[in-house]
Amino acid sequence: MDNKDENFNIVNTLFSEDLAIALKQLDQDLLQIEQEYHEFFNDRPPVIDSEKHDRLSNHYIYIIEPPRYTFMIKKESDLPVQIRRACLMAFENIFKGK
Repeated sequence: MDNKDENFNIVNTLFSEDLAIALKQLDQDLLQIEQEYHEFFNDRPPVIDSEKHDRLSNHYIYIIEPPRYTFMIKKESDLPVQIRRACLMAFENIFKGK
């Protein structure tokens, strides 16, 4: 079982299957954004030594405390505006109205 599957099982157990599915979709959408802007991330040094380059996941946090869902770009992040917007839209598309 990989880390994403383990996270899915934990969220499913603690909260609900719907929330676990939503978080899995968010992870997939954020990975797609990272791939779309791969040149930006590939040209940057890694934040974590085991990685080859910077990753989108180094630039955001989300807090899930039903019924509150929060997504934030880290204060120290230097992500371009278009990547920030794409991330926020991905989050809002999934969690708007939850």
